[in-house]
Amino acid sequence: MKSTLRILLLASFLVPHYVRATDDESRLVQLQNLTSIQEVLDFCRTSDPVPRRALVGIASSMVIVPAVVNLSGLQGAFFRTKTTIFAMSNTAGYNPSALVSADFYGSDGTHRHATMQLGPSETRTFANFLQDVFGIQGAGGLVLSTNDPNRLIVSNEIYNDSPAGRFSTVTAVYTSLDYSLGPGYNDMDITTGVTVNSTTRANIACVNNWIVPTQVITMLFDAPSPGTKIKQWTFNLPAYGWAQIAVDVSVSGGTIIWAPDNKGFPYCYAVNVDNTSNDGTYLDRTTLVLH
Repeated sequence: MKSTLRILLLASFLVPHYVRATDDESRLVQLQNLTSIQEVLDFCRTSDPVPRRALVGIASSMVIVPAVVNLSGLQGAFFRTKTTIFAMSNTAGYNPSALVSADFYGSDGTHRHATMQLGPSETRTFANFLQDVFGIQGAGGLVLSTNDPNRLIVSNEIYNDSPAGRFSTVTAVYTSLDYSLGPGYNDMDITTGVTVNSTTRANIACVNNWIVPTQVITMLFDAPSPGTKIKQWTFNLPAYGWAQIAVDVSVSGGTIIWAPDNKGFPYCYAVNVDNTSNDGTYLDRTTLVLH
């Protein structure tokens, strides 16, 4: 059973979320036939505005970590995840211990749950989160939540130790107040700088932090004007699911537009990885508000 805390935090979004979903399915079908960035922008501008509620960077009782890994990779690499959690009350004069719940969701449908107790204003670092907390190998998304009045501040780093030293990628973390409405609702989420060539590979991934499945149409455009679409993928994410796709076409500094169906709460990103060192660069999404 999913935690009551998660349901309460997101319940206020549920009714308008489902009202939008049916309309958005037809918009996604139209969106897939567009071939340039400008066409996508013009299409989204014709849609009715829907307010976005996003407070990026605000401490929350729920934090979504879109990528955690404890797994071997290419070129002999072994990737691990260093996660640091700080818990503190947001109520003056009252700073109790924090009960932190951790839920891991893997690409194969794996779900692991654990709890930990943090003292007042304690910071705790896990050098290899999946191994230290769950005792498993794998890759996926992580949801951390805690009891009121506590709030969590989290940092997350995926790293690989090599003979040349440690190469690491600091990922973004999100809160329950930061979510995507997607194209068709006057704003869109965009990721730039995706590169695939003889020296660099790229992956794209999404985690769905909600109780129903969701679909995300992912469009890759090349860099030269007018930004022509060169590849498209579809993420079919189960409830609380995570998936990653390798970008299998050559591109230099390309742009991704994420188009969710608005049934779930997907958090998506891309990463460029050096083929020799396995050093990664996390490419977060940025919201473009259209008028």
